[in-house]
Amino acid sequence: SLVLVLVPERILVIFFDQFITNSLAYNFLKAFVVAALCEESIKFIIVRKFIYNDDRFDEIKDGIFYTIVVSLGFACAENILYVVNYGIEIIQVRALFAVPLHASASGIMGYYIGKAKFSQSKKEERDNFVKGLCIAIAIHGLYNFIFFVEGSFISFIINAIILIAAFKFLYNKINVAILENEINENSKSSSSRIAPKIQEPISTPPVHPLFKKEIENIADKKKVEEEIVKKGYKKGDLYNK
Repeated sequence: SLVLVLVPERILVIFFDQFITNSLAYNFLKAFVVAALCEESIKFIIVRKFIYNDDRFDEIKDGIFYTIVVSLGFACAENILYVVNYGIEIIQVRALFAVPLHASASGIMGYYIGKAKFSQSKKEERDNFVKGLCIAIAIHGLYNFIFFVEGSFISFIINAIILIAAFKFLYNKINVAILENEINENSKSSSSRIAPKIQEPISTPPVHPLFKKEIENIADKKKVEEEIVKKGYKKGDLYNK
């Protein structure tokens, strides 16, 4: 993925060097277009092309996982390139800032890729793709822009705050993805249940007539037992032997 990024990045840098004279505009374009847009787009393309349609991608949170894996592979290759060009000393800064940046920004994008995978329409899928990519580019670009403009201790403080906020956002999205998966699983379970009075719940023994009607309306044995306990009866007293 790094090789795929280097070519367009180099072309853009040459173009901006020739035609952009304002330093603030140059740093902005370099941060958001050369780095963020190119890098996050390549990660997105790799996930979309090689992972998105895989059968193992069967939950929303898988989008987060696979996109982070791709981003960390990219960060590792990028770190090697930086060490070759600038020396081993730079690895400490990149380990504390650049690697977490790639993981958090791409992880958030991965959440929306996961949402897109299970969208109900092509428009919803496309909207999730765009939203995830734009958020990743915004976080990545802002991080780079602050370093390009400031280049001092204050930039480390600001970017540390950005990374904390990004990870907090990612953490929330992970929890949402887990919850959405549970809801989807419950929905599938509910839709696959056998209609009442057609067949008894699987492995449920005959029950006391008092609860016969309720049993017919609830196929999940666990839920049946929970309802029985709530009514103050012992489960053993209610099953006919």
